Order: sequence, then C-alpha cells, then structure tokens
Amino acid sequence: MRNNRNKLFLLSIASLPLFEGDLFGMTGTPLMPAPQAVITKATVTKKDAGMRLGPSETYKSIGKYCIPVSQVEEDTPVSHTMCQAIRLPASLLNKYVGCKIDSIEVVLGARTGNDEAVEGVKRGNGLTAFVCKDLDKVIEGDVLTSVSTQDYASGYNKFKFNNSVTIEKDQDLYLGYYITLTPGENLDAVAFDDPIVMGYSGEKGNSFIALDFYWQSNSSFPTAVNGQLYYMNAAIRGIASGDKFPDGDVGLISISSGNDYYVECNSPATYQAKIRNYSPETVKSMEFSVSVNGKESDNVVLNDLNVPSHEITTIDVPGVKINHEGNLDVKLTVKKVNGVDDSDVADNDMTSSSFAYREGGQILRRNVLLEQFTSEGYSEAEFVDESYKEFLADQSNVIWVKHHVKTKGGFIDQFVTDFEKKYVSLYGGASTFFPAACFDRMKFLGMQDPGPAYFVESNVAFEAMLGNVNLIPSFAELNVRPKHNEADNTITVKVNLNTQANVMPGQTDLRLTTWLVEDGIVSTEQKGVSGEYIQDGVIRAVLSEDVWGDKVDISSYSASKEYSIAVDPKWNLANMRVVSFLSNYDPTNKVYQLYNSRESKVQVSSGISSVVLTPDSMVTVTDGNVEAINGNTLVGVHDLSGRSFTGKNLPKGMYIVTVSDGKQQSAVKVVVK
Repeated sequence: MRNNRNKLFLLSIASLPLFEGDLFGMTGTPLMPAPQAVITKATVTKKDAGMRLGPSETYKSIGKYCIPVSQVEEDTPVSHTMCQAIRLPASLLNKYVGCKIDSIEVVLGARTGNDEAVEGVKRGNGLTAFVCKDLDKVIEGDVLTSVSTQDYASGYNKFKFNNSVTIEKDQDLYLGYYITLTPGENLDAVAFDDPIVMGYSGEKGNSFIALDFYWQSNSSFPTAVNGQLYYMNAAIRGIASGDKFPDGDVGLISISSGNDYYVECNSPATYQAKIRNYSPETVKSMEFSVSVNGKESDNVVLNDLNVPSHEITTIDVPGVKINHEGNLDVKLTVKKVNGVDDSDVADNDMTSSSFAYREGGQILRRNVLLEQFTSEGYSEAEFVDESYKEFLADQSNVIWVKHHVKTKGGFIDQFVTDFEKKYVSLYGGASTFFPAACFDRMKFLGMQDPGPAYFVESNVAFEAMLGNVNLIPSFAELNVRPKHNEADNTITVKVNLNTQANVMPGQTDLRLTTWLVEDGIVSTEQKGVSGEYIQDGVIRAVLSEDVWGDKVDISSYSASKEYSIAVDPKWNLANMRVVSFLSNYDPTNKVYQLYNSRESKVQVSSGISSVVLTPDSMVTVTDGNVEAINGNTLVGVHDLSGRSFTGKNLPKGMYIVTVSDGKQQSAVKVVVK
C-alpha cells in the first residue's frame, strides 16, 4: 500500500499510546477490568434479505460508534478525501463462492459542537462506494464496481452498486467508500464499531482508513484494556445474494473463560463463545466438543438458542468439566449446528487459557510487592517518596522496598550493590530512569516502557496499576520467621510456603526470594535534600543463594527454606525486616511476576544490652544533639513510642539511643532537657 506521509491526517494514529489512548473520540480507561460481552439481538433475519459480509455489527444507534473529531492542521485549508474500507478475506468469501455482492451498508459519522455523535448530518459533497482487489488502485479508478451518490448522511446508509461482483474462490476483496470534503471540514465522516461497547476486539488488519487515499490498517491504532489489545472494525458490510449460501455454518470468533478463569478442579466451568452465523437459517441449537490440555471431555449441547443469519452473538457454554489441576488449555469445537454437522470446519475450534486450583482449595489474600527504583543521585527522590507514602498510607497489603541504581555522571550511591545491579534487568532492557516502580513485577500492556519497571506518571496511573494487581487471585501463602541470635550475632530466617495448587499460574521456573531490608537509615548524601535524609526500604542482603531466588518444588503443596546471615555492625537491628516472595523466573521472555509476598520484623534478642540509666560512657547529649563516644557508633534514636529520629536537634523528652562497639549493640536511655 502507499506509504503514509505527513499528509496523513494528524490523528496520531500510529503513535497512539495504548494506555489512556484517545482515538476518534474514544477514550480507553487504563487497565480497567475486561468489559463484559454484549449479546447482539439481530434485526435482519429473513433468508431473502441477503447475506451480510463484514466484521461490523448490525446498526442500532450512532452513539455506539467511534467517530473521529480531529482536523488536518494546515495554514490554508484545502479539500481532502476521507476514505474507509474493509477487507473480506478469501477464508470468508470461500463460503459464498458463486454468490454476488450487490450492495454495501455503511455507518457514517458526524459530531456536534459539543462532541456528541449525531445522525442526519452530511459531510462533504459526494460519496463513492466501491469493490476492488487493491486499495492502492482505487485512486486510479481501478475497481470492480462502484456507485456515486449525493444521498447520504451520518447514521445508517445502504447503497446498491451499479454492477454486481461475483465472489470467486481464494480471492480477497475490499469494500469501502470515499467522501470529498470541503476545505477545513471536520474529519468525522467515518465510524468504527466501538470494541468497548461490543465487549470484544475487532478483526486486526481487516479495516482501513485513509486521508487522500494514504491507507492505514486498524492494526496501527489499537487500544489496551486490562492488558488486552482491542481493534476497531470499520462500520461497513457488503450484502450478497444468491442460492449458494452454506447451511449450518457457525464460526467461532473468540472464546473466553470469563469469570471462570480461576476454577476449582473437578468443578464445572462456564465459557463464553462469540460466534457468527454464516448461514441463512437462524441457529437454534449447537453441540460443542471439549478438550482440556489435549484430553477429551464430555460434549456440551446447547438448545433454545436464537442466532439470526449473519449476526454475531455471545453465548454461554456451561458445564465444561475441568478435571485437571494447574494451567489449562481448554479447546471448544463446534460439532453440530441445528442437529447437523457444521458445513465449514475451518473456523470451528478455538482455545482459551484457564487455571484450576486443587479440589477443596481456596483463593488466598494477596500482598503486593512495590519495588521502587531510586538513587541518592536523583534530586526528586524526596518528592517521589512522599507521594508514595501518602498514597500507601491506607494500603496495608503493600510491601515497599527500594532498589538503588547507579546514575550517570559518576555519582556514587552508597546503597548500590552488586546484587542491586542485577535487578536493573527489571527495566526490560530499557535504559534506567527515575522514578520507576514494579507492582509484583507484572507487565501492563500499552505502557511506553517494556516493564515490569515502569515510569508511573500520575497518582491515577499508580492507583490503576496497584488496583489491577490487587484483583489477581493468589494461591500461595508465606510465613516468614526471622530472629536475631545473640550468641553468634546472626539473623536466622525460616520461610514456610503453602499453596492451593501444585503449580502457579503461568509458572515456568518457580523461585523463592528472601531479602534483608533496613529502614530508617540516616544519610547526608541524598541530592535535592538539605541536611539529613531518612532512607527506608534499603535491601541490605539477598539471603537466597541467587538474587532471583531459590528454586522450589510445590508438587506436594508446600515448601520451606532456612537462611542465616551475620549481622553487619552498621545495621540497626531495630529497623530490620525480612521480605520473602514467590515468583516466576523467565529471563528469556522477561517474565518475573509474583504470586505472593510476606514481610516480618526481625525479632531482636537480648544482644542489645539492657537499657541503662547512666549513659555517660556511651553517648553525650548537647543542645539536643546525641553523639556516640568512647569508640561507639550511633545506630539509632527512637522516642518511647518507637518513632525514629536522626539524633540532631531533638525536642525535649526521653529517648532510647542504640549504639554499637563493633561486637554488640547496646541501648541507653537519655533525656533531652
């Protein structure tokens, strides 16, 4: 096809972001739950009404369509030609070889000044509809048939071609139209089926739009909803006549597990099948065969259906027996239509993924691991931290840690470690940037970054991403028990894992990762901050043998790991916690999603010596400032309610000051007067 140039109308089609996209007046809600399927009730059912060919649904009202609202930006407005078309692939037309395409149905658009779609408005000064074999040759007049008219308006239109086109075997055809616009006129004369209203994606690559015959397919401007791409069908259908229509022919457009994606093993599930009736008779009954992971299950027979000729309808397929545990591929195949074998088996089967947890199992509460990427060389870190703190104040199930990343320019971040350098791969191969965050290392389709570390541009995006992760069920439960041992000054950790399935959803390489994390670290190196800054969520050590975790086997629904690490004198045991999580590890496809996580404070033993009332040998207090003396190092300062302080400019009151002599930690009680 002709290359798109800057002349192509400035609708930002090719560069449209899939997250919070806005195309032709359609706004996609970011990461919303998948829309419910819409059951179409057809209005055309007579056998002699002609067979409708094309992906679009039957017209009901102009408000159900996506209509462009943009204009070409040019200093001197000139006349343009607005074009739209569909491709009828040979795989469809082979059902109707020998029939004739006589007419075309199109839905035209128009919007009022307040951006509302309206019927009965005419754009341009002439419309020509056509059938052709090559869209690029339409501009040359090389078409199989056409019709030109002045009698058209926004809403439903039907035009009869000057000559019929006989459908031939193995031949693609294009049906479309073009409208000559007046200079400066709005580009709102075309319409697309709204996939959000329909509840399913249109056909990728079979709908086209153009300005001045520079054609572009709908594959260039999808919208993303809940991680799924949706494409828009051009609101065009051909009407065919003849006596060679197939009998008993239903094609599967899509199948979905719907609300039954997660099911209990040995329980019946309901699937949704979106079908199209390609025959002239109304479909009253259907029979499906079912296979689960390649093994045949019981057939499902549906009666009392009412699927009119050439219409698209979503039907429930209940009673699908799920007798396998774990990750499932459920295949539905149309066997019979109205009691006879389907006449075209090429489009009769589709497969949908599901997950079955063990019989008698349950869905568990999910924690969300928020991994923030930051640096002491990042001058906006304080603002980002405060924003996150504010948003997470009422999010009790979020575990927040920080990865410190090396920045450009030679700045040395004291918290960048060798193991932290490996977590940079969570950027998905992109260059590092700030702020960045992972939400359970999930990938969100439609984001500019490859992920799972993303630039979160707003509180709305943050809330949407966190909210979507919270919707994902968990089938794993962790119990984390860390303890400080005075005798050898070590921290020991035991992690117990219990699961509701013998594999996890989408699992390829299951890993258990455990970190030692410290909060309340006083730093004077943070850029953008004057004086001291409290660094929270610093990962001090990876307790697992590998930074990506230890391999675990949950075939018996449980596993456990034990870890031990010597205490570094620089660590403040009172501010230490252990974070452990179960995740997938697939570096080839960059899939690292979490299944659940847990954190627990380190239980500090009597390795901190008894609180004393005479601290003179360990610390001094001068004008509200606490300093360690006699070879001791200041570890932490807390008031009696547990709040952490830097030790500088303390208000009046009593404090517990923790110091270390390099071998053990001691806590002393001091009073600031």
